[in-house]
Amino acid sequence: QSKGLEFLTVFISGAVDGFIPIFHASDAEEEKRLFYVAMTRPKHSLFVTGFKEYVNQYGQAFPKSMTPFVWQIDSALVKKC
Repeated sequence: QSKGLEFLTVFISGAVDGFIPIFHASDAEEEKRLFYVAMTRPKHSLFVTGFKEYVNQYGQAFPKSMTPFVWQIDSALVKKC
């Protein structure tokens, strides 16, 4: 039923490599598909956020990077904040 839904603004939070769609994601194609679907829903604005470091429940810090699919967005459409 949600197929074809559009929204004025869409936020994708935590767009970090391996965190879409779930924490232990190992299926890159599923991650790519879900990211694409989320990117095609806004009518006006899309906000994509991520983080540089993940700290687990034991206080261990792990460096992270944005999902590689975010770099495939045309740079002419991107406004960095």
